[in-house]
Amino acid sequence: MSILKTPFRYDFVGSFLRPEKLKQAKKDFSEGKITEKELNDITDECVRDIVTKQKAAGFHAITDGEFRRKFWHLDFMWGFEGIAHEKDGGGVQFNGEMADLEATYLVGKVKAKVHPFVEYFKFLKQFEDEQTVAKYTIPAPAQMYQQMIVPQNIEQTRKFYATDEELIEDIGKAYQDVIKQFYAAGCRNLQLDDCTWGAIVGDAAKQRYQSLGVDIEEVKARLLKVNNLALENRPEDMVITSHICRGNYHSTFFTSGPYDSVADYVFAQEHVDALNRSGARITGLREWTVPVKACTPQQMSGRYDVILLLTKQMANTAALPRLAEHLAPDGIVCALQNGIPEPELAAALGADRVAGGVVTWNAVRIGAGQARLSPPESSLHFKIGSLPGTDPRRLDPVKALLERFCPAEPVEDLLGLRWSKLLINAALSCPASILGGKCGAVLEDARWRRIALYLLRECIAVGHAAGVKFEPVQGYDYPAELAFSTLREEQQVLAKMPELFARNAPAVPSMLLDLQKKRPCEIGALNGFVCRTGLERGVPTPFNDTAVRLVREIAAGEKTFSPEHAVEFAALLPE
Repeated sequence: MSILKTPFRYDFVGSFLRPEKLKQAKKDFSEGKITEKELNDITDECVRDIVTKQKAAGFHAITDGEFRRKFWHLDFMWGFEGIAHEKDGGGVQFNGEMADLEATYLVGKVKAKVHPFVEYFKFLKQFEDEQTVAKYTIPAPAQMYQQMIVPQNIEQTRKFYATDEELIEDIGKAYQDVIKQFYAAGCRNLQLDDCTWGAIVGDAAKQRYQSLGVDIEEVKARLLKVNNLALENRPEDMVITSHICRGNYHSTFFTSGPYDSVADYVFAQEHVDALNRSGARITGLREWTVPVKACTPQQMSGRYDVILLLTKQMANTAALPRLAEHLAPDGIVCALQNGIPEPELAAALGADRVAGGVVTWNAVRIGAGQARLSPPESSLHFKIGSLPGTDPRRLDPVKALLERFCPAEPVEDLLGLRWSKLLINAALSCPASILGGKCGAVLEDARWRRIALYLLRECIAVGHAAGVKFEPVQGYDYPAELAFSTLREEQQVLAKMPELFARNAPAVPSMLLDLQKKRPCEIGALNGFVCRTGLERGVPTPFNDTAVRLVREIAAGEKTFSPEHAVEFAALLPE
């Protein structure tokens, strides 16, 4: 048995193109010109050929090309009790073409039986070697659930299942059984193919469900539920991956739209599964794997003495009620976030139950449950604090928890520290996100370095107006280092900025990553916060106002990343 495990850094998904002799054999069999054995013999030969080609191409995963199937998904459903099919001339409309499908529907309760696909896998398994692993692909449980509740099937389905919940339960249990069958046959790498998520993305899907009077969020929850149920009690050493797409028929697509509307449902669970299976893994500066017990918010239970809040600030409004529910009476929440979230947390939880911390190093997520850490060792430390008027001893359990990773230093003025970190994000992360590069790109471009200086100057002015005493961060008192009153002094400050922010230069801002992936970004909690506070305190913030506008225009697709957006600030800069 191969010890290799998917997923690899590169892989392939889906069917391979059928060779002509296989297509002819399938046609001949349907017309009664050859026997089933003759068809199987030709199919076996074609599978051998495609495996040989996969190995020759250097792939570590091998499949049978899905050559034995008529359809990528329906054939698998036919292998369960309670499911029938017939050729009825129907199909599904893809972009520019009607997909020719067979009616597949319930004739009883869904139950597992000896599944023919397991035998197909056994044939593939024999070609495994030290350099390859046999990967088998099957449709996701959500695909079967969706098939049984489509309009043309729902009436028939209700003869056997009064509710979707009952249907989900039986599909999940039937999949559990078949997964165990694959495992017993030696399968350790199974891929679940899922077009259901692709079918509910985009505005068209939202409008379609609205017209049906169906809550699309409820649909997402049910898709996730049936998939998760199927994975319960799976063998620990069996890797199960997921392939999600928008459908493919003769290279046409079923639907279109960004995946951001379903990402929280899909990837959160993927992340949770990876953490529970393999632990939290850190690579790069340190090599560290820690066993963890992870869950989604819906799976949370119990109360906790210390909660580390690591989300983007945009999630706080939704997260706060759940935090309150699961925080022990004497517990404390420590926000390790950008910006200044503590006032909002204190209003919801009480000031004595809130702490905050500043992280001045970054890590990059490289996969589910995995991150790469690449800053200098000297930068690995936390600075933590509590709000004014609270007992500093409340920080003790937070400090003890964080120091299991690296030193955690309590500070007296948390908000002063927060504002100092805000300077870096507002003046480097935001401009870098506008021009579409690393923070160092801002420092290397004379135009953007000057823009960053004036963003910094506004932030400092607003902070002082709000009564903030900026704390040193990264070894610098930034307001003192960046102060200037003459053009000559300005030039001197500009000259030393690359040194002052050298630690930040290699970083790719998370704001940029969010914009690139069409996700909500933190601009409102960073530069937007400076603008709002400036308005309250009577301090003009034209540079930050412009930066916020540009980021939001990029997020809306009205502008693209470009260093030439520097011209938008030209009129604001002094001669």
